[in-house]
Amino acid sequence: IATIGALAIREYPEAVAVMLFYQLGEIFQDIAVNRSRASIKALTSLRPDHANLLKPGSLHEYDRIAPEAARPGDRLLIKAGERVPLDGRIIQGDSELDTSVLTGESLPQAVGPDSDILAGSVNGAGLLIMEVMKPYDQSSAARIMELVEQATARKSKAELFISRFAAWYTPAMTILAALIAFVPPLILGQPFSDWIYRAMILLVISCPCALVLSVPMSYFAGLGAASSAGVLIKGAQYLDRLSGIEQIVFDKTGTLTEGKFTVTEVIPAKGWKREEILQTASMLEGHSDHPIAVSIRNAQVESGNKQTADTINLDASQISEYTERPGFGVQAVISGDIFRLGNDRMLAEISAKPAGNMSASDSGQHVWLLRNHEVIGKICLADSARPEAAEAISGLRALGISKLSILTGDRPEAAAAIAKQLGLDSYHASLLPQQKVEKLEELMKPNDQNDHVLTMFVGDGINDAPVLARADIGVAAGTATDAAAESSDMMIMGNDLRKLVSVVSLSRKTARIVRQNVALTLGLKIIVMSLAIFGLGGIWQAVFADVGVSLLAVLNALRLLRHRA
Repeated sequence: IATIGALAIREYPEAVAVMLFYQLGEIFQDIAVNRSRASIKALTSLRPDHANLLKPGSLHEYDRIAPEAARPGDRLLIKAGERVPLDGRIIQGDSELDTSVLTGESLPQAVGPDSDILAGSVNGAGLLIMEVMKPYDQSSAARIMELVEQATARKSKAELFISRFAAWYTPAMTILAALIAFVPPLILGQPFSDWIYRAMILLVISCPCALVLSVPMSYFAGLGAASSAGVLIKGAQYLDRLSGIEQIVFDKTGTLTEGKFTVTEVIPAKGWKREEILQTASMLEGHSDHPIAVSIRNAQVESGNKQTADTINLDASQISEYTERPGFGVQAVISGDIFRLGNDRMLAEISAKPAGNMSASDSGQHVWLLRNHEVIGKICLADSARPEAAEAISGLRALGISKLSILTGDRPEAAAAIAKQLGLDSYHASLLPQQKVEKLEELMKPNDQNDHVLTMFVGDGINDAPVLARADIGVAAGTATDAAAESSDMMIMGNDLRKLVSVVSLSRKTARIVRQNVALTLGLKIIVMSLAIFGLGGIWQAVFADVGVSLLAVLNALRLLRHRA
């Protein structure tokens, strides 16, 4: 419209300037947009082109198939330089994997037989044979790409406001320009050309491109920078909300700690042997993926126990009525007897009493083994804090987040030990999943006041899913379960809690840049509009001001791509 107006009043240089500099501005803006989306596009390139399905009985002959056609249990051949097509476990071969797109880790990860392997990783120089553990649609790569698509569609409050603002702002400016062009000449009897020129300046400077482009680009760049650091945020609104986080609550096992328990002591009741307790517990935990279950099975293997179930009058084939109770333990019927393996809560539920040699308290974790209602053994375990956890806690405090606590289903002694070691403010132990939600709600509204404390919860287990969904920001950490990942708003790819410090810092920087761009754009436009209405500005100044402020806002947004914690 401004170009047509300039031609109508014979201002040919201005007409050319409007078209030329707007096109030049759009070229630079397109380049900037592509840069801001580069990290997001890198994640969408995770999808492998094919999978090499080994033929039965062969280690070299294979059929090339689509990743979707592979099934759990299939054996795949992964050549040097190929992308891993599905999640699985290495059966044969040693190599190094590039997991940078998945986890943000720049160093290659050494892998060998029995190592877990994630779809989307790139194999180094070795030749690997893997067993598929999950179908393609449940693989890490497929899940990440799905979440990326969702993330780019979810807008922040600022983006939604800008969209609504532009919807009425542009028509309003067009109407105002028309009024300026025709009303004063008709009322004051002044030349139309002067007021049409002022209206053109208003049209040029009132273009909302700088706002409409720079605000979404800031969030795109923020999401891209987070993904490059190994943190997948499921939408711009979560990045926005993250900047105001006041309190962080952690799950303990597998989040603040390694989640890799080691059996430190096995205490049998009178008439029972250590080997019998360990083997029976291992049988009960045979179908569980809980970290304690894995540690008990590992201890059974490492003990070198050569006895079979038959030698202790137990038949593994007779296990029935298996039940896993989150927050309590597991139980099953074995050869006609009810065996239970669980925590203090389960012991209290059936009013069972341990013998004196087993009742002593310990600061670590422990589980009880019962046959019917008789306590026949106690297994003591130890877990250690993640090596980077203390540094992460210190970094979060440096950002001004002073409220840091633990919610856990573990015993108070175990929670207290980790809280003291890492310098956390408080801990709340022996909580069932629903009790975790209730306690989180208490922490979010302290002293029953109307004030709401913006709270993040960080967890990784199935029992964390309800509290992850309830928190203002739910973060699935490390090797989170599918339920935890689905309920979360953010995912930390890998196990490094220091990424929390980086992403909180990034969110605050994103919020600052959005505010800077809005203030810069609106401030300059208001100044030039005022000058135009009073006849103190020219169309050249308006063109340079509009294109210039757009480029400045875009370049300001691109600073996020260079973010370092």
